[in-house]
Amino acid sequence: MSNLSLKGFTGIDNNRQTFPRLIDINSNFRYDRLPLLVQDVDAVNNELYNLVYTTPGERPFEPRYGLNLLSKIFEPCDEITAWQIENDLILGLIEWMPHIRLVRNGKDSTRVTARPDWPGFHVRIVYSLSGVNNPNNNTVDFNLLQQG
Repeated sequence: MSNLSLKGFTGIDNNRQTFPRLIDINSNFRYDRLPLLVQDVDAVNNELYNLVYTTPGERPFEPRYGLNLLSKIFEPCDEITAWQIENDLILGLIEWMPHIRLVRNGKDSTRVTARPDWPGFHVRIVYSLSGVNNPNNNTVDFNLLQQG
């Protein structure tokens, strides 16, 4: 999967201020209805997907890139494992995606919840884009399911 970020492009927001545009190649082009090149929030969501589903050592020339979350889904489905996944997720996002700010306050924050009834974990990432005049938070929800 490709993860190309072209940071030299600029855009203009509603207040006529320029900000860097994030552009990425949509790695899910065949499966979703987004165009091949995605921008801003869609580009960050695509980058999140690539980071979460890449195992360290999988990417040539970037052996540390990725999160090892998929190795934890067969651990006991409890709050301890959910905390470990959340901790690894937050540390990985801080290291590999410094252009986003994670929301870590209140009910609507970045968190991982154990769901033994599935069994698996529900992951919610709430973030805002750094350097963009957009007060809205963006949310990405996905599930890590035990399938064997």
